[in-house]
Amino acid sequence: MPVAALAEIGGFDVEVVRNERAHVVSVGIDDFFSDRSPGDTPLLDLSCHGLKSESGELYFAAGNTVHCCYGGASSRGAS
Repeated sequence: MPVAALAEIGGFDVEVVRNERAHVVSVGIDDFFSDRSPGDTPLLDLSCHGLKSESGELYFAAGNTVHCCYGGASSRGAS
């Protein structure tokens, strides 16, 4: 769904973060969730690339990540 539609239809405040370094993304997510009240309905939508560790764990890739990409790996085996 386009960002403008989220703002118009759902009344969400939307912030788009593109190609940022890992620490910028991490601080942004922390700030987003720390500023919430019990009645809030926070929505965090992540559309990104991922990396798998040698043990098969999947991690988000940031703008300063230098490993090979495994985009879509999390969907394997999903029901």
